[in-house]
Amino acid sequence: MKKKGDQLPDFSFKTSAGETYRLSELKDRNGVIFFFYPGDFTPGCTKEVCYFRDSFGDLQQEGAAIFGISLDSDEKHEKFREAYQLPFALIADHDKSLSKTFGVLRLGGFLKVRRATFVVDPKKMEIAEAFSNEFNMHVHAERALEIVKVLKGAAA
Repeated sequence: MKKKGDQLPDFSFKTSAGETYRLSELKDRNGVIFFFYPGDFTPGCTKEVCYFRDSFGDLQQEGAAIFGISLDSDEKHEKFREAYQLPFALIADHDKSLSKTFGVLRLGGFLKVRRATFVVDPKKMEIAEAFSNEFNMHVHAERALEIVKVLKGAAA
């Protein structure tokens, strides 16, 4: 798994809604949050995305961009977004390229990816913070907000 201080390549990605982004195009943000979760509509993952949903206003106010990532399909992601009124984009990592870039793929078992969150400093193209917690779903959004506030303060 990638860790704090690791550099990232300038990669592009497409959301389940069809929007295309490039990491270097998000340099105006105080942080770009990529959170990986095992699957849509599962109890733990639903809790996690809802914590991000409930923190969205604060994260957006601090200048963050937020993307949730799993291996589920675009169609399933859009149903998930609609069902839980998620205000941020989801990414269907069909080819597992983002999961490989961040090092969250598992070797086997039921869960294909590690539940992990990365806060990226887009100005430096590096990971400002990386953490994984499979059981405390709320810590992902809380810690991401703390890190984005630090990045915003450093940019001021």
